[in-house]
This record gives sequence, structure tokens and C-alpha cells, in this order.
Amino acid sequence: MKSIYKVVKLGDYLEETNERNTNLENIPLLGISNEKKFIPSIANIVGTDLSSYKIVNKNQFAYITVTSRNGDKISVALLSDYEKCIVSSSYITFKIKDGAGLDPQYLLLWFKRNEFDRYTRFKSHGSTRETFDWDDMCNIDLPLPPIEEQIKIVEQYNIINKNIEIKQVINDNLYEILDLQFAKYINDANNYEDKFLIDFLNFEKGTEPGSENYLENKSVDTIPFIRVQNINSNITPKYVSKKIKKLKLFNENDILVSFDGTIGKIGFGINGCYSSGLQRVTSKLNFISSGIIVAIMHSNIIQDELSKSQGTTINHASKKIPELKIPFNVDKLKELSPIFDNIFQKLKTNTMLLAKLQEISNQIINSTFD
Repeated sequence: MKSIYKVVKLGDYLEETNERNTNLENIPLLGISNEKKFIPSIANIVGTDLSSYKIVNKNQFAYITVTSRNGDKISVALLSDYEKCIVSSSYITFKIKDGAGLDPQYLLLWFKRNEFDRYTRFKSHGSTRETFDWDDMCNIDLPLPPIEEQIKIVEQYNIINKNIEIKQVINDNLYEILDLQFAKYINDANNYEDKFLIDFLNFEKGTEPGSENYLENKSVDTIPFIRVQNINSNITPKYVSKKIKKLKLFNENDILVSFDGTIGKIGFGINGCYSSGLQRVTSKLNFISSGIIVAIMHSNIIQDELSKSQGTTINHASKKIPELKIPFNVDKLKELSPIFDNIFQKLKTNTMLLAKLQEISNQIINSTFD
């Protein structure tokens, strides 16, 4: 924590709102992810009385008190993209006191720190479900620079994250082009034969080093440990010692696919080791390149089949994915390979830039508070 800033108790600057939706306003129902964002709720609210749900207004916060089984994180978010929304009555909603001299975006940066997640998990209590309640939140020590400096720190952070958003849009567009090209290949399927993925692809499962070996900080002696939750997101990975035996390694040209949890997620452009929920996909045939593998695994024909497996408590797709079929034509795939590879190289380069930008974003947070 920066000693040049005064340290205050967060509770002196916050107040719980607890505004209820008694008028049954027609406003979005949102949830909160452990990436500290409001997201559309997937709850089935048919026949539900929404009058007890809580209202969150723009520049107000909400958080979920339960921290267990949440990826070692606490779900807290600042509402910035809507004028107001409703959330579950189990959420705690709060705002910064008027004239407190605390910028909401600056406070959100504080919440986004890995150290904050570790602190909330350590302070959580309960037998069945571990929770971080309102009194715990109010008891947090917060370094508080002058409001002008808070705004400058937020501006720095936002510049980097705007670039992250732009790069992500580019990736989305590249994937759309890739999908269209593969759909064209499928639609031209004359004299094709159906082949199982296992007929021409290898699948190598990752390993688990054990949570007791997780490290939070990067060093020359550590290696990133990629799990399903951060295979293709901006979530900072855990690290493990390079000395651990039986790690499954991969490099930026390798293709990873998630087989557990959210199945069918694809990752590349990163270096490290990977968990048992992921598998490294390689080709048994020389002409099947990384671009072709990504085009196949991201295609609608594969993703639509995998979506049918969603909804179970834990999705285990280790048998399902290799047994999926696609129309297979050697000459046509060879013809399209340069197109797929060109798109893949652009996706990989952009993904690696995204990782660098995310690292800078994390550095801004850490250099401010740690």
C-alpha cells in the first residue's frame, strides 16, 4: 500500500442503498461476474415477484457476499453502462457518499486487484457458504490520494483498456471471417466423406499441479498455469514453479481446447502449462495446420454440437469432442489452408498484444496500490 497516501476506512466513505423495485420498473435484470462486471442475468424470472429486487443506479455498486466456489474471487461491480438496473435481493448495493472525495472508478480499480480477492477470501466466514459481509467491506483500509490524482490514475487505466476493447473487436471480426470461410467449405461439400476428429487430430490432456502450488506473481522461476476460466479471457492466470514435475507445456503456436466446464473454448498465442480441463490439439496429418484446426474447432458445426452438452452440473467432453464428425476433403482443405493460416496468424498476433496490454493494465493497478 502506498505510504504517501492517507489510509481511510472504506465504511466512512460508503453507504448502503437497499432501494427496492417496489414500482416494478421495466429495467434490466443483471448479475455480476467474478471479472468485476455487470452481466445479463440468466435467472428464470417467469412468475417471480420482482418488487423485492434491488435497484442499482448509475455509478453505484453491488456485490455478492458469497465468495466460496467463485474462482477465489469476489463478484463486485460498478454500474456504468446503464442508467439503472435491478439485481437479486441477496446482493448488497451501495454508493459513495456525496462529497466524499472518492471517485467510483478509482474504487473499482481497488476492487479489481488480485490482493483484494485474496483478502476477501481470507476474511470470508461461514460453514455452509463462506461470505464477505457489509461490515467486512466497511472495515477495509483504502489508500486515498487527492481526487485529481485518482482521476489521472483512472484515465491511464482507461486508455489501456480502451485499446484492449479495440483489439478484442478485431479478434471477434477475424473469427467471424474464419467461420464464414469454413461455412463456405462445408456448403461446397461435394464428394466429401465424414471423418471423426480423432481420425486426424491428437488430443493431449493437461495435468494438475495442485492448488497448494499456485503462485500469484510472475518471476523467472515460474510459468503461467492456464485453466478453463482464463484460456481466452483477460483473467490473470495463476503461476507455478518450473520445477514441478509432469507439467504439460505448450507454446504460442499450440491450440488448447477446453474439455470441462465451458467446453469448446479455444486458446493460443500464450506460453505456459495447462490444466486437466484443457487439451492440446495437434494434427496427425502434415497438411492440417494450426489455422485449419482453429477453423474446425471454432466452426458452427462443432460449436453447435458442443452447445448441446451444456447444462449439466459439470460438462465432461473428453469423449464427445474427438468423436464429432466433419465433412472432410483433403484437396479442398489444402486449397483453403493459406486463408485459414493467414487469419490464424492475425488472431495469434492480436491475442499476444491483448495479453501484453492486460499485463500493462495490471501493472497500473499494482503500482498504484501495492
